[in-house]
Amino acid sequence: MSKIKILIADDDEIYRKVLESHLACEDFEIHFAGNGQELFSAAFAVKPDILLLDILLGPDYGPSVYDDLLTHGFDPNVPVIILSSLAKDEPPAHIAKGRKVIMHHKFISSEKLLKEILQLVRYKQGP
Repeated sequence: MSKIKILIADDDEIYRKVLESHLACEDFEIHFAGNGQELFSAAFAVKPDILLLDILLGPDYGPSVYDDLLTHGFDPNVPVIILSSLAKDEPPAHIAKGRKVIMHHKFISSEKLLKEILQLVRYKQGP
């Protein structure tokens, strides 16, 4: 089985490294994007199995970049975990519409995040 590809889109380099270290216990292929332009490029180059998306992505609004990705043919079946210090209980409605999208506060425990990632990847792969 090939490695699970995770694309982490967050403008905070330290937070990206923290996430990477938390996910190092699994054999993931991890890629990064620090702003909307990098996310747009990486999403099509990497074709991730799951996207970890920050709401505020540098000067860009993460959900808007995600909408642009979908408009340009990004796979809408790729699960998204929105991680943000602005997190509420529910993701923005226009993103979640008919998609597997979960929203968490940035300071989710690494165990819970790992569990969510594995569940979402299984969901995407189907039975």
